[in-house]
Amino acid sequence: KAFYQILGEQLHKWGVPMYLKIAVFSELSGYKEFEPMIDYYGKPMKPYVLNPEESFEFRCPLSQHNRNVLNEIYNESFSHLPFDGIFLDRIRYSSFLSGVAGIGGCFCPECVKRYEAAGIPVDKLRQRLIQLDAKKDLQLSEYNNGRWILKDPLLQAFFDVKCQIISEALKEYADYFHVLNAGSSLILFVVPVLTMRIMSEEAKNKTDQMLLTAPIKTSGIVLGKFFAAAGFF
Repeated sequence: KAFYQILGEQLHKWGVPMYLKIAVFSELSGYKEFEPMIDYYGKPMKPYVLNPEESFEFRCPLSQHNRNVLNEIYNESFSHLPFDGIFLDRIRYSSFLSGVAGIGGCFCPECVKRYEAAGIPVDKLRQRLIQLDAKKDLQLSEYNNGRWILKDPLLQAFFDVKCQIISEALKEYADYFHVLNAGSSLILFVVPVLTMRIMSEEAKNKTDQMLLTAPIKTSGIVLGKFFAAAGFF
């Protein structure tokens, strides 16, 4: 805390703002205890281990307990420090990096109630995800207005509800920090999304072949798109 206090004061002398990055639905487990995401087998979802020193453990975005804990962490550890704003990061569920289980949650009691309220037969959904775990094929139908549509209406309804949950949780966090007069930004979330959209448009228009055959690494192409999106945004 003393380090950030000194750093913030020095940066402000130079006219440089200091921002706090908060991983909304991942990391931070070293501060307090969060409720984990539950997979379709009813077990806590295993974290994705990137290396021995770094892992990503996603938590349920619908859990009010998790939202309260994140607010407590900010109030107790960061609210009094001279940050000029907040970057909200990790505003999502886990991904295919953790296998089908990574995209097949959460099945905690609150999430199950939400699926049932949307008319989703939960037992049938569990079986469908178990089948998907064996086949590893989402069966994409079409790409329309920036989103993929799935052939399976059950899975489509499932992911639509998850999108609603994430959007609602994000609105709550953004409103919370605005009330505290802590300017919040979604750039760490939005710019990667814009980058993916740009790359998908390249593939859709079949202009990606020109890029992929250029004498530069694929990572260079992606980073170029990323910084272009960041500069524009």
